[in-house]
Amino acid sequence: MKKLLFILALFASVPAFNTLQAQPYQSAIGGRLGAPFAVSFKTFVSQPGAFEIFGGPRTHRRENGFAINGLYQHHFPITGADYLSFYLGGGLGIQLWQKQGTSAALLGNLGFDYKFVNVPLNIGLDWVPVFYVNYDYDDRPFAPWGGSLYVRYVLK
Repeated sequence: MKKLLFILALFASVPAFNTLQAQPYQSAIGGRLGAPFAVSFKTFVSQPGAFEIFGGPRTHRRENGFAINGLYQHHFPITGADYLSFYLGGGLGIQLWQKQGTSAALLGNLGFDYKFVNVPLNIGLDWVPVFYVNYDYDDRPFAPWGGSLYVRYVLK
């Protein structure tokens, strides 16, 4: 947990991310390709703040299930790189497992978000570590390897 807090503090303190500008899109829908593999919807609620909701199948060598997650992401535009931002945030998730029933999770989130200039397309790459509240993933509650490449169609 100390490593996660250190990484979050390190990225949040990088001075290149301190300039504010308007986001190049308002809402987008698409898919996450990775862990988790999911359908994703993201919408900005303020200039730097966005909510992302995503859901999809979860697989584990012990069992399969379905997850629904929600994240708040705070965006920091990268100076000199139009339409590219770094973000960090966190959220909650619910997993519906075949054998062990329902579990809850706390999620972290670090990533990069890019909107193409003349194309209604948004792509990005992120890291989504998960702390399971009432489920042992490989006999431990922390799953640090989550993350996805995502592609979304910009709605507006």
